[in-house]
Amino acid sequence: MNKPESKETHIEAQLSRLQEECQVLQKMLDQERAFRLHAENELRVCDEQLKASEQREKSLQNRVTEARQMELLGKLAGVVAHELNNILVPVVGYPELIQNELPPDSPSREFLNLIGAAGKKAVAYISDLLALARQESPVFKPAQLNTAIQRHLESPDFSELKTQYPSVELDLKLTPNLPLLSGSYGRLNRILGNLLAYVFEISVQPCTLELNTCREEAPSDSSVGSNKSFVVFRLRNPSIEMAADEMAKIFEPFYIRNRTCGSANGLSLAAVYVLVKEQKGRIHVHSAPGKGTEFVMRFPAAAGQAAPLAPKTHPLSGSGRILVVDDEQNTRDITSRFLKRLGYEVVTAENGHDAIRLYESGAAGSSFDVILMDMIMERGFDGLDTFSQIKELNPRQRCIITSGYLESDRVRQVLVMGAGQFLPKPYTLEQIGRAIRAEMERGT
Repeated sequence: MNKPESKETHIEAQLSRLQEECQVLQKMLDQERAFRLHAENELRVCDEQLKASEQREKSLQNRVTEARQMELLGKLAGVVAHELNNILVPVVGYPELIQNELPPDSPSREFLNLIGAAGKKAVAYISDLLALARQESPVFKPAQLNTAIQRHLESPDFSELKTQYPSVELDLKLTPNLPLLSGSYGRLNRILGNLLAYVFEISVQPCTLELNTCREEAPSDSSVGSNKSFVVFRLRNPSIEMAADEMAKIFEPFYIRNRTCGSANGLSLAAVYVLVKEQKGRIHVHSAPGKGTEFVMRFPAAAGQAAPLAPKTHPLSGSGRILVVDDEQNTRDITSRFLKRLGYEVVTAENGHDAIRLYESGAAGSSFDVILMDMIMERGFDGLDTFSQIKELNPRQRCIITSGYLESDRVRQVLVMGAGQFLPKPYTLEQIGRAIRAEMERGT
């Protein structure tokens, strides 16, 4: 017969069971805590991923908005630029003609200079707008950056900038024998003009800007494709510093650094950004306390020989018969006056069909030494259509294409067909004189 368990043994058994149950409960509690921690971590990761996704979405939306703004700005520029440049032809041209009729001491010269300068400034702004509107990828040739810089520093535009800001000096250090880059001297000049004007204007005077060029080699482990050498341009202004948010916006076309700073706005730098990108380059801005602000441009090195620069001086006057084809009466008038002043005989036509009729009828004479023809004229029959038919009548005909709009694909087709050059509107007496002489001397 079994003896009944003692009271102590019974209590010990109960305590043992309670301990086992507590261990089970503790294990379940630990598992619950671990699950909760894991769930909290998962929630935190999901929350972080959601926030990152929202930030990416916001960034993409901002980029889409900026792209739409640029597209709208480009369309606006493309629509208005042609008409505005035609309007500016007499604004830029007539002051020059009138000055030639005035005595050297005439007080009216000062006012005419102001009108002409205002017109040229308007042309510069339109040029910036056109840079933003450009959709095609231009065809470039090898160019030397140091040559472009030296030519720009010898230009009237830079002389005027120095006169406007006499307390701003430029310390120039150009590395000799730089590689070439793929670009155009006209666009490089525009880049330099816009960037220097901006940096001069925002300087705390007096100060000395540092401009230097060099060659850089990309690291062997970098993903730069076949372009491992770069032509580098640096422009440092030690007198100013920029905050990070300002540097992030500086190339936006609608950004204005200081509304009291005149032309120190984003349009000129937005044009620089587009022109640099067109030439496969990159531009960055850096700023640090005590070191000022530095603009850096890098262009992939290119092989080949540098494209020749137009001569600084070229005789303007000449002789010969010029056909001016343009649908704007003001443009035909000012161009005719320019050319007659330079010694040429001038015949005008108001559209491409009139020009072809002059050729076919022989009413204006047997031939023309040069045709100066607008690209955009009557709908459905532009400069390309006109020159194509004229080439059938005279395959050796010299021609210069002009336009207040972009150097488009159709303009390039005319150049491939045999036209000598593209002359943007509005042009000055000197520009048209040089263009005509260059075309007259060009072989056919």
